Amino acid sequence: MSERDHDRAAEATLLASRENDYGADYRDHYLTLYRDYVASADAISERRNTANGVFLSINTAFIGAQGYFEVDANEYTIIQAVLGLLFCLVWWRMIQSYKTLNGSKFDVIQLMERHLPLAPYTTEELVQKTGPTLHRALSTVESYVPALFAVLHIAVAFINFTHIS
Repeated sequence: MSERDHDRAAEATLLASRENDYGADYRDHYLTLYRDYVASADAISERRNTANGVFLSINTAFIGAQGYFEVDANEYTIIQAVLGLLFCLVWWRMIQSYKTLNGSKFDVIQLMERHLPLAPYTTEELVQKTGPTLHRALSTVESYVPALFAVLHIAVAFINFTHIS
């Protein structure tokens, strides 16, 4: 399915009821749904930030504990490194999932804006893509953090093993 066909199908699904068929409250209900949908996108962003904070705290505590207790190289060093890498992988995957979910939400918001007098989210995306300043998606920048922690987990394990030898 082409992008244009996809947009048409999504818009037809979004506008399942036409204004003439719906009744006098169509515009008021449409604006209320738009406002609520934007709020739901904001709520997802808040959950994303909370989850990032949890993963950041876990990884920071994990690396900090390894340094504080001066863990000697043994089977636990490998277990700690593997667990740390798994946390990083789950964190990275969660970021990708939120990226997809937020992308879908904002696609629907932009479809809704086609039927409103102003389109702030659509305009914001246009400005970001064509403006003079390079804009990186938050999810791209976020993805660097679990990758950096993964490198730290590997480095701590490596240092512990080479320090003992």
